Amino acid sequence: MTGCVLLAAGIQAQARLGGQDPIAAVVPAVPAVPAKAQANVNPIGAHKKLRLAFYQGPGASLDASKSLALQAFQKDPDLVVRIVSPEDIRAGRLAGFDVLVQSGGSGGGQGRALGEAGRERIRVFVHCGGGYIGICAGSYLVSCDHPWSLGILNAQVLDKKHWARGTGPVAVSFSERGRQVPGVSGDNLTLQYGQGPLLAPAADAKLPAYEPWARYEGAR
Repeated sequence: MTGCVLLAAGIQAQARLGGQDPIAAVVPAVPAVPAKAQANVNPIGAHKKLRLAFYQGPGASLDASKSLALQAFQKDPDLVVRIVSPEDIRAGRLAGFDVLVQSGGSGGGQGRALGEAGRERIRVFVHCGGGYIGICAGSYLVSCDHPWSLGILNAQVLDKKHWARGTGPVAVSFSERGRQVPGVSGDNLTLQYGQGPLLAPAADAKLPAYEPWARYEGAR
């Protein structure tokens, strides 16, 4: 069983690079893990309410008390939200959760704080059915483009030199699959962009291609 990786990553200036930047949803293939490890991870939907682990530690841009993303998750009555640290993840405390959220900040900071042991815990978690939501830095982290990356999304990061692209509203278009997501209405939407990565397909033979559900089309 493999879990779902959902990313929120964006760029305003993709036109000059001739590409589109996806918000990607993917069922990744990661190396097989021992049955003992699999037994310690609950697949998505194993509980009446989804149990969501929200990363807080080095590389996170804000203290948890100031995170708008965390506050939004906490308001959802169908979620049980808990904060987890790199130490928690390395200790195997993702067991019992359905979804891990790696939020904004520094992907490298988060990856290095997790260490190889923590990154492998996340790989096992997703392989065994756990969900992963990457917001900005969490999208960098999930790629297979850096030594500190998780390597569970077959994506590379383009134009690293111009990572500070600014913030502002961007137009988003949805695929047919994306239009089936609850809360999505219509073919297009305008969202606030905040310096997320520009992702493109990589060529990792160990991973399948990702499936874009939505694309940033350009600045508004």
